[in-house]
Amino acid sequence: MLTIGCASVEVKTTDAPDLDLSTYKTYNYRDLNFVRHDSIPYSENTYNYFIQQMNDHMQARGFVLSNEPQLVLNIFAVVKQEQEIKEPDYRKYMGQRLNFREEPKVVSYDVGDLVISFIDEQKNILLWQASSEMVLSENDNKMKKKIENSTEQIFEKFPFY
Repeated sequence: MLTIGCASVEVKTTDAPDLDLSTYKTYNYRDLNFVRHDSIPYSENTYNYFIQQMNDHMQARGFVLSNEPQLVLNIFAVVKQEQEIKEPDYRKYMGQRLNFREEPKVVSYDVGDLVISFIDEQKNILLWQASSEMVLSENDNKMKKKIENSTEQIFEKFPFY
């Protein structure tokens, strides 16, 4: 099951200059592309919870989900595997150096990259885009908290309303 496991999320944004964004009232999703590394089981619950969080944030800002949207959201997520070398764990006890792990250890983990684009399709203009990167985990309970955290951080930078 794919879950987000990192407490802090770095969010980067880009926006189009000189736009009057107050005219946008409706939204919907165009492309929902979740690409994953083969080793990670995909969870429909993760996907659905993410979309629910997106809808909650959009609707809290006065947007209405519509089949004829003024604002189109394009969502792309990809998971990649990374590795890190953990050095031996040395600790001191009463002045003596103790070694709890003899050898350096290679740790593999999965990282998710998420890009959300807000598009005016009629004008063919990218209005705003947010991207974030998060370390992933398989813990269901952490998943919901981390999805909430990441969408909250993304929408803190959302320039509409």
